[in-house]
Formats: sequence, structure tokens, C-alpha cells
Amino acid sequence: MRIQDISTTSASLQASSLKSAQSSKASDAKQALPTGGGQAPAKPVSPNADTVQISSAAQQALQEATETPAQTRQEANTGDLQAKKLAAKEAAAQQQEDNASQGAEKLLK
Repeated sequence: MRIQDISTTSASLQASSLKSAQSSKASDAKQALPTGGGQAPAKPVSPNADTVQISSAAQQALQEATETPAQTRQEANTGDLQAKKLAAKEAAAQQQEDNASQGAEKLLK
């Protein structure tokens, strides 16, 4: 699975968990409404009371997906194998981009 796919999956999981929590909260709020006599509910419903937890694997995948090239190089220098592979890919892509721009400059001269 690609990092982008993991990031998208993580975001989808967060969104669906948030929607589930919001619908649950709305249902709880409807049940807490007074039925008559003007009495307020025993516990006020706070709109920010819900929390969403994602697994540590999803958190790590999201962190890796949003990491800057500088962070990747720093991790690669400390021995992180995944970071080394990604840094190598980034360096190859940069080299290819540099070669393409040099070729375009030669054509323009």
C-alpha cells in the first residue's frame, strides 16, 4: 500500500469516526431534551466533548505521509531504513527533474 493510500485511508477513517460520533451526539442530545415542565437536562451536552482515537499504526502512517524531505533525510541519517529508501527515491526524482530542466535549457540556446 502506498503512503498516499494510507494517508487517504486514515483520513477516511477519521471522517467516518467523526460522523459516527456526531450522529451519536445528536441522538444523545435529542434524548436529553426535556419532555415537559420546562426542566433542563441533567447534564448539558457539550459540542466538543467527543474524541476520536486512531491506531498508532495509522498515526505513524499519517506522520510518514506528511513528512518533509528534510525530515526524511534527517531520519535517514539516523539509520531509519524506510527513510533511507524514501530519501533515495526523492534524490532520484530530483536528479531526473534537474536533468530534464538542463535538457530544456540546451534546447532553448
